[in-house]
Amino acid sequence: MKKFVIDVNPPYYFSLWNTEVFVHMRDINDEWSDEQIWNYAKDNNLTIITKDSDFVTAQCSLSHFVTPPFMAEILETTKIHGL
Repeated sequence: MKKFVIDVNPPYYFSLWNTEVFVHMRDINDEWSDEQIWNYAKDNNLTIITKDSDFVTAQCSLSHFVTPPFMAEILETTKIHGL
């Protein structure tokens, strides 16, 4: 079951993304706008992982948004819990 959507700016070939809980935007549509990515994540109850500091818009709520330094925390938590 997918839990996270990875924005286009984190590396695609990062081994952690190669599990069933992550989907990279490159596998969906790497041409989507931030708003389209946000809506996809919201509709599918996914948390967005991005390095894009200006991703948050008026439509975004912080409950489904992750950016550094929180990204490292999620990656470490995921590694620990084997997600």
